Amino acid sequence: MFEIFYFTVHKLWKVKGSVGAMVCDTCILIIGPYLFANYWVFNLSKGKFLPYTFINLVADWIYAYPIISLLRQLKFFKLKISSAKFFTLIFSNALMNYIFHKFYEKCIAPKHSKNHLEFGEAGFY
Repeated sequence: MFEIFYFTVHKLWKVKGSVGAMVCDTCILIIGPYLFANYWVFNLSKGKFLPYTFINLVADWIYAYPIISLLRQLKFFKLKISSAKFFTLIFSNALMNYIFHKFYEKCIAPKHSKNHLEFGEAGFY
């Protein structure tokens, strides 16, 4: 989501049509394949760093090169950065997602489950 905002502010991508078309294309790109692929990769890697990294390398390469190239040829949008830079951006996103997920599992989720148990023992449902 941050990338779309950054690309829009700095005019690094262009979509035919109005602002509504840009919002629609953004939703298709973010909510569509990227969101579900992210969940799928977490599931396939079972939280292990090396499988997560390898799967993301392959998936992000496919997204950055053949898929983005196809979307450019179909004139879905114009992206003013190279596929290599786009690949670097989405792969670094994947690594940040992994770090956030591990942080959430270790720091936030245990506190949440502990609070839930305290309320459950007191009979608050």
